[in-house]
Amino acid sequence: MISELVLILVSAEELLEYMMLIHTLENSFVILDAHKLKTKVPDDAFIDSCKPVAPVKDPELLEYLEKKLGGGRVPSQKQFLDNDRKVLRFFTDSEDLQFIWHYFLADDTVEIREVHFANDGRDSFSVYLRR
Repeated sequence: MISELVLILVSAEELLEYMMLIHTLENSFVILDAHKLKTKVPDDAFIDSCKPVAPVKDPELLEYLEKKLGGGRVPSQKQFLDNDRKVLRFFTDSEDLQFIWHYFLADDTVEIREVHFANDGRDSFSVYLRR
């Protein structure tokens, strides 16, 4: 049979320390303060798991998100400067619809527009694919 139980208090508020002191007087265990004993306090696994972890930078994901949000880098600045405001325009037919494809040479992007005529009976959603 254990005659005396020793508890080492690592960290507690004043109220908890007071209540533990009352239980110490009623029961047969001893409470020692770890900071007063100058013993090494064990690491808390929960607190370690709550520490923020630095995110890993993925250059491919970053480039995808930039282009999806409308930004992104041009592969070469020279290409952008040489071909700024230069656009290739293609006229296409698909069944009864007509489209215009714009290919922008400055940043290699495409825009697709639908051609509308007066009283053609279609809604005027002219842009199918934004730049």
